[in-house]
Amino acid sequence: MATGEQISLIDYNDKDGATKLPPLNNYQAKRNSWVHRTFGPMKQGSLRGSVFILTSTAMGAGYLAIPLCLLQAGLILGLAIVILCAFLMYYSLKTVSNCAKKYNIYHYPTVCKEMLGVKWAVLLDTAIILNGIGLIIALNIIVGEIVPSIFKSLNMNFDRALERDLIMLFLNVLIVTPLGLMRKLTTLRFKALFNVICLTFVMLVVIIEFPFFVKHNNFSKINYFVVDINIFSAFSIGMFAYLCHQNIARIQGELFNRTEPRMKKVTRNSIYIMSSLFCILALFGYLSCLNDTPNLIIMRKAPDSIGNDWAMVIARFLISFTLTIAIPINLLPCRTSIEKLIFKVDGTSSLIMHLSITLTTIMGCMLIAMFYPNITVVFNFLGGFCAGVMGLIIPGLMYIKLSEQPLTTPRNLIVLIASWTLAIIGFTSVIIDIVQEAS
Repeated sequence: MATGEQISLIDYNDKDGATKLPPLNNYQAKRNSWVHRTFGPMKQGSLRGSVFILTSTAMGAGYLAIPLCLLQAGLILGLAIVILCAFLMYYSLKTVSNCAKKYNIYHYPTVCKEMLGVKWAVLLDTAIILNGIGLIIALNIIVGEIVPSIFKSLNMNFDRALERDLIMLFLNVLIVTPLGLMRKLTTLRFKALFNVICLTFVMLVVIIEFPFFVKHNNFSKINYFVVDINIFSAFSIGMFAYLCHQNIARIQGELFNRTEPRMKKVTRNSIYIMSSLFCILALFGYLSCLNDTPNLIIMRKAPDSIGNDWAMVIARFLISFTLTIAIPINLLPCRTSIEKLIFKVDGTSSLIMHLSITLTTIMGCMLIAMFYPNITVVFNFLGGFCAGVMGLIIPGLMYIKLSEQPLTTPRNLIVLIASWTLAIIGFTSVIIDIVQEAS
C-alpha cells in the first residue's frame, strides 16, 4: 500500500459488525506511536483536535467564573460541586455519544428526536438556541469589560460606555463575523488549542501571584461549608462551566475512525483537562481574593505590593482574544438548531439563509450586550436552564431509552430522579435571579 493511501475499513468487519483495523505496516505503526499521537500534526478529524474543540466549547466565561463556586458554597463544598459537575457532564456526554453512534446520527437534537420524539427535540433545540445566544451575549459583555481595563493599565482613559461599545463593534465585525461564517468546526481546531493555552496562562498567573496575596489575607475567615440560597447559583455556575453538549455529536461525526474507544478518549480527556484547570483556578483564585472574589477572576484587583499587574494585563489581552474566538465556535450549533427548528432545513442550508442567520445572531447579541450588560443574569440562566436541559434532563431520558429496560428498573429510576432533581436545582437559581432582579 502506497504511503498516504486511504485505508478502507469496509472489508475489515467481523461477524458482529464491529470494525477491525487492517494490519499496520512500518509507516502506519510509526504514525500510531505515542510521540506521533502527542506531538504530530493535528489534522482535521484528529483525536487531539476533537479534544481541544470540545474543551474550548466549554472553557471560557464559565472557567473565569469558577472561583465563585467556592465563594458561594465554601472551600470544600465548592470544590465538591465542581468535581460533581465534572462527573455529571462526563456521563451525560458519554450517553449522547453512545446514542449518536447507535443511530449513526451526529446532530444532538436529531438523535433526541429519533429516540424521544418531537416534543423533547423541540425543547432541546430551544435550549441550544438560547444557550448559544446567551453565551454570545455573555462573551460580548466580558470582552467589553476586559479591553477597557487593558487600556486603563496603559494610562489610556476614554469614555467607558463609548469605549466598550466601539470595542464590541470592532471585534464582531472584523473577527467574529468572518469566523462565524465557517460551516465546519474542525477549521477552528488550532484556534481551539490556542484557547486552552490562553486559559492555562490565566491559571498560571493566578498561581504565581498567589504568594503576594497571602501576606495580606486573613485565612481564619475562610468558610468551608456554606449552605444557603447561594448554593443554587454555585451549582449552576459549575454546570455552565462544563457545558459543551451542543457540539459533542458534531465533533464525533467529524472524528476520523469514530470508534467507541476513540470517542470515549475525546470525552474523558476533555473532562480531565477541564476539571483539572477548574479545580486549580477555583482554589487559588478564591484563596487569593477570599470575600473579594469577583464575578470573573481575571478582573480581580492587583496585589498591594504590585503597582501595575502586567502579567494579568497580558492575561486579559489573551482572554479577550480567546473569548472572541469562542463566539463562532458556539455560534455554529446555535445556527444549526435555528435552521432545523424554525426553517425546517434538512441538510445544508442555502448560502442566503446561512448568511442571514449568522449576521442576525451576531449583531442582535452584540446590541443586547451593549444595552443590557448584566453578566450575572446571563450566567445564572445559562447554567440553570440551558445546562439543566442539555446536560441533565435530555441525556437522562436518552440513557433510559438506550438501556432498553423498563423505567421501573432501579438504575433507570435513579437516573430519572437524579437528573430531574439536579435540573430543578438549576431552575431554582434562575427563578431566584428573576425574583431578585424584579425586586
